[in-house]
Amino acid sequence: MNFSLGFSGFVIMIVCFFLAGIIDASAGGGGLITLPAFLLVGFPVHMIGGTNMASTIVGAGTAVIRYARQKKIFWQTAVFAGVLSLFGSYFGARLNIWIPEKYLQIIMVIILPLAAVVIFARKDIGSQNNAEVLTLFQKVMFSIIFGFAMGVYEGFYGAAAGTFMIFGFVLVNKLDIVTASGNSRVMALFSSAGTTITFAMEGLVYWPVVLWVTLGYMTGSWIGSGLALTRGAKFIKPLFIVVLSLLFIRLIFSLFIK
Repeated sequence: MNFSLGFSGFVIMIVCFFLAGIIDASAGGGGLITLPAFLLVGFPVHMIGGTNMASTIVGAGTAVIRYARQKKIFWQTAVFAGVLSLFGSYFGARLNIWIPEKYLQIIMVIILPLAAVVIFARKDIGSQNNAEVLTLFQKVMFSIIFGFAMGVYEGFYGAAAGTFMIFGFVLVNKLDIVTASGNSRVMALFSSAGTTITFAMEGLVYWPVVLWVTLGYMTGSWIGSGLALTRGAKFIKPLFIVVLSLLFIRLIFSLFIK
């Protein structure tokens, strides 16, 4: 491929992935920063998805380690959901190659305001871990269905996937928002790996860029997970709403203005 980044391009990418790592590790939605950054530096469009996913694997693992040390991962659902998200991400990446993403964007324009309403209407949402009210069967079934669906979404479109993972673990699995963030990083680790493998098999990952931006993302993930663990819901919830709002604006722009 006849493409290379200059020094300023690398600096822009590393800084953007650093900021994305902070956001992803706490509230999800780092792709809202990284994807425009790729376009800003003139990155080949068809290589963005795979390169972006490959650059987040190590960072997601870093966040998982930090959440696990503080016992803020609910492993009963995280592992099941993570494994299923890996399989789902493969199918999602294939759909990305075959089907225009406009159809999913239209659906999301409807869903995003509803998600915001739920968060505002329920002030106590994510404040406590109530997973014990669910039976083991309910937990497993939730993990299978939710994990596969989120894997498909991340492989197909991916924007703010971590945010939706957190929202699902809080709303359906009754986890507190910090533990839900930890669970989302386990899922992100699996689904990012699955998506990367799929795109890499098609030659759609530009590895020279991956190494450098991975360092920025990994550092940001360590900081972001620390902020989530120390400040909890007071830090995550406002950031959560900001991510949903930015995604909604981006979708409106893509569908009706651009």
